[in-house]
Parts: sequence; structure tokens; C-alpha cells
Amino acid sequence: MPRPSESGSIPTAAVPLEGKQAAILVADNFQVHEAYYPYFRFREAGGQAIFVGDEAGKTYRDYHGEPLRSSLDAQSALQQDFDYLHIPGGFAPMKMRANADMLKLACDHYGAGQLLSAICHAGSFLVAMNILKGRRATCFFTLKDDLVNAGAEYIDDAPIIDGNLITARTPGDLPAFMEAVVRYLEGGISAATTMPAQLPLEGKVVALLVEPRYQVHQVWYPYYRLKAAGCEVQVVSARKRNVCRSRISRLDIKSDMSVRDALDKEFDALIVPGDWAADRMRTNRAFLELVREQLKSGRLLVSIAEGHSVVISADAMRGRQVGGLPEMAKDIENSGASWIDNPVVMDSNLITARDTDDLPELMRCVMSRLTSN
Repeated sequence: MPRPSESGSIPTAAVPLEGKQAAILVADNFQVHEAYYPYFRFREAGGQAIFVGDEAGKTYRDYHGEPLRSSLDAQSALQQDFDYLHIPGGFAPMKMRANADMLKLACDHYGAGQLLSAICHAGSFLVAMNILKGRRATCFFTLKDDLVNAGAEYIDDAPIIDGNLITARTPGDLPAFMEAVVRYLEGGISAATTMPAQLPLEGKVVALLVEPRYQVHQVWYPYYRLKAAGCEVQVVSARKRNVCRSRISRLDIKSDMSVRDALDKEFDALIVPGDWAADRMRTNRAFLELVREQLKSGRLLVSIAEGHSVVISADAMRGRQVGGLPEMAKDIENSGASWIDNPVVMDSNLITARDTDDLPELMRCVMSRLTSN
């Protein structure tokens, strides 16, 4: 756990899945959100998650090159027990279902009564498992006939929970899908099927700053996570309806409002992600003014990795304690702040995170702070 900053301790957040283990199956051409969002969400809830491929330590890539590194090979994973096994979509499931060890791992896990989930094109993997006869399930609509031919009752909704199988259709289902997974693992099937959705941030509005060449996880994980909690997320860019593309995986996100329009709004939190997008933002006076006003107002400002450069150019770090990348330590200190080598640092209404891998801890902090305000 990070050391608390002298200006404020890191809020305590619930970790209902502490001690639980998850395996996420991967191969080339995975769908980036469907692999990474469950990975980060499971870790945010306190569990440990690993990627399982046909080899350990292998780098797999999505359609456009976004990397993902496996921790364990499927054959070795057969010797371990997992509380949860997830199959992402994309075209990776077509390769994975041809792997005998992956199929056995999933079948053994499911047969033992442990939770199995699949989303989008992962329906093809479920078909190969021969477990769909008489089950209710969903998938991306193009695979509907395959599920029906395998004996499933196809339902165009999500999440679909049938025993220890949870399925969904597209990345847009991820918020509700993963909340059902967390509730199931915390309290069993009754908790997943009968408990009302928890919306602790209903009524809150958060601005997410985005420009082209953004870091995909630093934008999309907070986006989906906040929506899962009932928050309204406004994507803010230089122009309204600006289509911004991530640097590696070439995923587009369209802005809801221009940064100049955002200057007339009040946000419960403002999130500044990193990567090359931050380099563009720090030269735009409107972005800098928005960051300064957010911090000055006492409302929450969140900065991740290279996003700190925007806060530096806004001259808004002076006198603060900041958690950041080691390679940014000198820039942070030269701006008048104190660099702290911690995953997450909270100094009054400024929350800073070191890098992408710290997203679970960052979002625990952000969720706790927004819920308590």
C-alpha cells in the first residue's frame, strides 16, 4: 500500500474480492477492453488476476498492436485453482478454442462449479466447450446462430446469468457485466441476480480530458468504471464531437464537449490521462485554465502518468505532493512539488497516479473520495 501523503491519507476502500484469484485467457487479436477491463476491475476489488496464454511470458497483441503479456501458460494453469475464469472476445477465442489445454482448463473450472464468464465473440469458445445445451446465454449478434445450434437460448440482453455462467454482448456491456461478476464472487448467484445495481455516484459528473494519441487504459478504464457506479462521464477535447484515436490500439472516442464549453461547467472530478495526448493539452490555454480552476475550486483533480505535464504547465502543482513516474521526478520537483515514489498520492483535492498499472488503486481512491463528498 502507498504511504499517505502529509496532506491527506489515502481513503479506505472496500476490497470484497481480497484473496480471490482470476485467470483471463488470451491470444492474439483479443479485444482490448474485454481483456483489460475485467483485469483492472478484479484487481480494484482486491483480487489477483493473471493473463493465461499458450505460453508464459509471451506478448500478445490486439488487432492494431496493443500489447498484453501472459503470466502463465495454459498447461501450468491446469494445476491451479481459480475462483473466476474469463474469456474475452475479439478473434482470439477462435484460436484459443483450438488449444486443448485452454479448453480443458475452462471445462474443468466450469465443471467444478466455479464462475466462468464470456463476452462478445467468446461465445465461440463456449460452443467448443459443449456446455450450452439448455443454458441461457448471449454473445455478439453475429454468433447468435452458433449459440442456438449448440442448444442455448439466445437472449439479446446483458449480463445474462445462468448458474455459474455469465455472458455479455459487447464492450458497452462491461460496466454492468463486471459488477455482476463482483457481486457473484462476493455473495453468490443470489447476490448477482437479486441485488439491485449499486450506483453510489448517481448524480455526479466527471470530465475526462482526451486528445488524439491518448493512453487507451487510462481513458477507458475510468470511463467504464465510473459509468458502472452511475456517474455521468463527459469526454472533453479541444472541439466538441472531436474524434480522438488512441496511440497504439487506434480506438476512437468522441468528445461530448469542447474544453472552452467545459470552462462554464462544474465537475465533481476532472481526470487528466497521460501519453502523447497530454503533450497536446499542455499547449492549449483552455485546458490549462480548466485544470487551474478545478483545483482552485476545491473539486477533485486526478492526474495519471504523463498527464502530470498538463498540471505542471497550469502551474498547479506548487507546494503539493505528487506520485509520478521516476522519469518525471525532476519535472515535478522543478514545478515546486515534492515527488513521491508511490502508486497513488492524495494531497487535498489533487490525486496523482504513477502509471497505468496503478489504475486499480487509483480508482479505489477516486471512488471512495467521490462517494464521501
